[in-house]
Amino acid sequence: MKLKIHLCIVSAVAALLFGCGMASDVMETQKKSDAIASALEKEIGVKPQIAWEIQNGTLAHINVQFPVDGVANLPIGELVSKVRTAVTTSFDKPPQQLVVSTFSQP
Repeated sequence: MKLKIHLCIVSAVAALLFGCGMASDVMETQKKSDAIASALEKEIGVKPQIAWEIQNGTLAHINVQFPVDGVANLPIGELVSKVRTAVTTSFDKPPQQLVVSTFSQP
């Protein structure tokens, strides 16, 4: 009986420690995403929405979305270049996929 209780406690502590590492990764990625959004807002004049996905501890996707009215006069190649620069300087390893898109308000 004591062994079962001990195993349950060890399992719970291990799960908490694993969860803390994952939570700190998520918090760190969110901080970097916020910094990217702020940097792009200063450079372009409009703040993007940034979404990201981590798969198995690796940054898999970053999606950077701008309101179409805010970037309509900016050439797409220039916009993508600015976003790519901001992302690659913020993260040690670039994401597997970087999506730059626009959205409009109805």
